[in-house]
Amino acid sequence: MGVSLKKVALNFIGGKEELVEEELTLDKLKPGDKAVISAVPDHSLLSPLGFRIGKKVELKTKQPCGGPVVAAVEGRNVAIGRKLAKKIEMTSGAQYGS
Repeated sequence: MGVSLKKVALNFIGGKEELVEEELTLDKLKPGDKAVISAVPDHSLLSPLGFRIGKKVELKTKQPCGGPVVAAVEGRNVAIGRKLAKKIEMTSGAQYGS
């Protein structure tokens, strides 16, 4: 499996530059982005919906005002809440085969 992507950003706190790394999660993808699931929280609904480690995902939309994200997984579009999407870790789209 690939290595989890990390978002690297500069954080300015008190006039100081600080490098911040964040894990890539489903909620951080942009519409059209493709990635592979690398970690899934223990939740009874995720597996039946297709959210399992190694599955390919394409983010379709993010609903406004903190609403759900819609992702294509296993040939169907599935909407899940942002709170849950923040717990689904992803790896590079290069692993997706595109």
